[in-house]
Amino acid sequence: MDVEHRADRSGSGRREAVLAGRVESGVEHGSVVLRAAGRTWQLGPRWGHLAGRDVVVRGTPVPDLLTTAQQGMPLTVAAVTTPDGDPLDPLDGTAAGDRRGV
Repeated sequence: MDVEHRADRSGSGRREAVLAGRVESGVEHGSVVLRAAGRTWQLGPRWGHLAGRDVVVRGTPVPDLLTTAQQGMPLTVAAVTTPDGDPLDPLDGTAAGDRRGV
């Protein structure tokens, strides 16, 4: 999947992107990246528990944001789902479908 752009809803002038790819640990300790659409996108440390998983991320690229990792385009994440569309919990990475019957 290539980058799907959506209209800006925040008034910032930036366009939201929907990216399908694989989450990986970055080169710096605690850094987390998404490999998608032929690029590297920086997600931030809160998504580290998803390393190795294929996901779909909805977020806004922030090209002028300075980061310590300096790896990939920083992305302000709005939502992360499984490739099937189940929302993933940002705290533990479980999908709603994983918790059924619990």
